[in-house]
Amino acid sequence: MSKAIEGIDLKDCRGYETEDVNDYLVLVQAPIEQTAQAIAQIKQIRSWQHDVYGQEIEVANYGILAFQLLNHSWTVVRELSTQSQYILFEENEANSISNLLHSKAITFSVSDSANRIGYDFYQCGQCIEKFCFSSDSEEELLENDDEHEDEDEDDQWYGNYQFQSQIRQIQTESIGNPYLFTYNFLAGQDAFAPYLFKFRGEKRIVLDQKRVERGDFVRIDYLTL
Repeated sequence: MSKAIEGIDLKDCRGYETEDVNDYLVLVQAPIEQTAQAIAQIKQIRSWQHDVYGQEIEVANYGILAFQLLNHSWTVVRELSTQSQYILFEENEANSISNLLHSKAITFSVSDSANRIGYDFYQCGQCIEKFCFSSDSEEELLENDDEHEDEDEDDQWYGNYQFQSQIRQIQTESIGNPYLFTYNFLAGQDAFAPYLFKFRGEKRIVLDQKRVERGDFVRIDYLTL
């Protein structure tokens, strides 16, 4: 079994893997087969390749990679496309998946270059919580670095907090570290956002990585639009 975060097996990882990236994922609390079927129903799917780990695939203009890690109840969905401006799912589409499957869905986004992190949380066709933090100025970035060098999770970070929830009452000024807040939210949902299979521009790729192996997954599918 491969190791993901500081020696922890992928099957035991929760939260998110790293914040030092620009990434966007959709997480669906459903098995991969049901999740892929929902994607196929909501999107106009041209092809659906099953169990593609270790296989060479041709990256489509518009493609979606869906995978479920072993011992995880959530399926991870990410863009794998030649179109750099392609939007994986519009807000209403992630919500539609949660409604179609009578389940939960999370859109998770993080950007180290823009100093942003956040999520939208859907359940059975309703957005029940959303959070976003951003620091837009270089001064805020430097202040955060200086202020939180010896980090206290209760310290307020400089930037813009946006939080709405139908399931809990939290004041934005009490959120503190936005990265820890997001991490704890995902972990609290028994969800994990890994940084795996990020597309780097190749037309044909083999879907494998040194730090993971086939046994780490229930399955990996590739859907093209």
